[in-house]
Amino acid sequence: QGMKQSLSITRRFLRSVNLVRDRQSDSGLAGYVITASVRQALARLGQGLSGSRNERAFTLTGPYGSGKSSFALFLFHLLRNQSGYAWDLLRKADPRLANEFHAVVWPKRFAEGYACLVATAASRQSVPELLADAVDSHSGKTPRSVIALSSQLRAARDARDVLRLVEDIAKAFRKAGYAGVLFLVDEFGRVFENARLRPSETDVSVVQDLAEAASRGGETGLALMGVLHQGVGDYAASDPSLRREFSKIEGRFDPIGFAETTASQIQLIASAIHSRDSLPVDDGRILKNAVHIGVPRQVGLSDDEFVKYARASYPLHPLALAALPVLFRRLGQNERSVFSYL
Repeated sequence: QGMKQSLSITRRFLRSVNLVRDRQSDSGLAGYVITASVRQALARLGQGLSGSRNERAFTLTGPYGSGKSSFALFLFHLLRNQSGYAWDLLRKADPRLANEFHAVVWPKRFAEGYACLVATAASRQSVPELLADAVDSHSGKTPRSVIALSSQLRAARDARDVLRLVEDIAKAFRKAGYAGVLFLVDEFGRVFENARLRPSETDVSVVQDLAEAASRGGETGLALMGVLHQGVGDYAASDPSLRREFSKIEGRFDPIGFAETTASQIQLIASAIHSRDSLPVDDGRILKNAVHIGVPRQVGLSDDEFVKYARASYPLHPLALAALPVLFRRLGQNERSVFSYL
């Protein structure tokens, strides 16, 4: 009972993020930590959108509970507002990356930045319906012609019509002064699950067409990012011909892996725990011993970083702090399992 009164865990670490539900407010970003994976994903995305890489279609892939949807929410708010709380977090963590990414997604030659169109894929949902949901989600200034185009897209079934309508929507946003359009789809793997379970209802080849259109979308500003739990080919299960088809589609996307290192998970744990008590003298000696035997180097941290995070993580034992991420990874678990344990 005494520990409950003196210790709390930040709520954002105790719940999963729903991109469509949580996008209305940036309050869901309170306590968000800019880790190495976040920096890498933003840098890769920025390179693609800037034209320095010939890629504008991306997959963000990582295990359940690894923070992919939280990153997608963070990205959404970076694109929604060029000077909001998300940008404050990024500038505080990495000023150089913040300036470089801002120049890409809010270029001065356009009146607006990228329109971020978000959706969460559902079972038994066609690709055109998913894309139309994303278009209808736009909370900014939507060009009038886009409303009619979205309605046509929802009803489209021919792959060529779907591709034409998506490109027309991107062109309409560009004509209205936007730098481009990013379709951001969470649970993207359900598209491929649907294609495996109901092949007659799902024309998954349109995804390949969209990725190819995005890669040549410098003039329209079209871009696409799908959030997945595993590689696209893995959704084919034991069907070798389907795996070949899915792998061909996967090759049209620039893959971004999203799995936090042990050091990043320790940083997250330290950010999640709030304790009114400080590290006792005896535990301070344990911490010094942990540094002396090289624990920080084993988990990829400097001595000073490990000491800082260990003190912030009290009453978690310093050696338990170092061991938890490694232990859960060996059990096939991930960050959310760590926070459930806490």
